[in-house]
Amino acid sequence: MNTNYPFVSDKRFSELLRKYRKRARKSFNKLAVDIGVDPSYINRIETGDRRPPNREIVIKLGKALSLSTSEIDDLLIAANYAPIYPEDIMGNYPGLKMIESHPTLKLLAEIVQDGDIDQTDIELIDSIIRNIRDRKSRK
Repeated sequence: MNTNYPFVSDKRFSELLRKYRKRARKSFNKLAVDIGVDPSYINRIETGDRRPPNREIVIKLGKALSLSTSEIDDLLIAANYAPIYPEDIMGNYPGLKMIESHPTLKLLAEIVQDGDIDQTDIELIDSIIRNIRDRKSRK
């Protein structure tokens, strides 16, 4: 078992998946069949030997485990994906309401939610946002 998760969210994802799978009383085999993957793949994700799967698989896992929309969102967020049901978390994160009304923020959210963004692009976006924040804080 790998105890050196490369990212904190990897550990969180593994723990959530295990918790939800056990609650649903599904074996690795049954869950794997339900979503069309090898049982060892589920096992390796839960033990931290594999990173969280792609967004589509995360959503399939949530549906196969009969999770609520907020629980599917928890899995997605733990896997570093945008939630599929942002309206369910709007009350907890009022800033999300602003995304819908601001074209640039909405575009950024769409890019991130798509999941087809590499670490270099994330670092670039992060750097730009931090530079803007720093520039504004000096005023």
